[in-house]
Amino acid sequence: ALNMYLAGQLDLVTDVSASVIPELIARPEKDFIPTPVLIIYFYRLNTTRPPLDDVHVRRALNLAMDKQLICEKVTQAGQIPARSVVPPGLPGYKSPLCGEFDVEAARAELAKSKYANRPGGIPKIEITYNTNDTHRAIAEVIQQMWKNNLSIDVELKNLEWNSYLDAQHTMQFSVCRAGWVPDYPDANTFIDMWVTGGENNETGWSNARYDALVKQAAEEPDSELRLRHMEEAEAILMDELPIVPIYYYTGKNIVSPRVKGFFHNALDQYPIQLMYFEE
Repeated sequence: ALNMYLAGQLDLVTDVSASVIPELIARPEKDFIPTPVLIIYFYRLNTTRPPLDDVHVRRALNLAMDKQLICEKVTQAGQIPARSVVPPGLPGYKSPLCGEFDVEAARAELAKSKYANRPGGIPKIEITYNTNDTHRAIAEVIQQMWKNNLSIDVELKNLEWNSYLDAQHTMQFSVCRAGWVPDYPDANTFIDMWVTGGENNETGWSNARYDALVKQAAEEPDSELRLRHMEEAEAILMDELPIVPIYYYTGKNIVSPRVKGFFHNALDQYPIQLMYFEE
């Protein structure tokens, strides 16, 4: 698609490979401008499988991940390292944060786990991702980080889209690459995913207090109290970490200067009916 765009055969491409982003940003045409959007890239952790059934292991994996390096050296489009499931920018909402990159803290957390002193050490972890150069590159970097920082062996498993979706839905994975595009600009669309038995939970994680807070938020008529309930729920999620947030997306659209009616926006939605050509 990018080659067709550069050859003048397309006027709009909505995604590009990370490997070409530095060149596109430098183009004199200024037709590629990455902009922040309310979308998160994260890893689901199967909390029913060893060693991910131990919260200390999950916390260690998060602490051992240099998300800033991933954004600067791998994705390269101005992505923001993530420490919450709800992206920044939603009025009135302030996300509680999970731990930031700290190798010594990660090793200390791992030492608290029930697997720390078992023969053979921490069981091997497998990262599943769908076919995509950027997903593969991110998985390879994280594989090396977890090996170097925690001495955990990690295998990578690449699946085509339908097989990947099936593996995620049936929880046939240890760690699974994921992303979430909001249905509407509100914290709830990121928070209500993780209730017990939720269709999009797909981690095996369950927390009764979390479920109660999400229910309270849904029934709360006071908008300020509603946000506080969701913040309290997210604090639980970021403490127990059935998911590891990695980065907040940027829109990666390259648009011909002759296309008018295209506007960058936080939901990364671009109604084609609003666009027209300026000949």
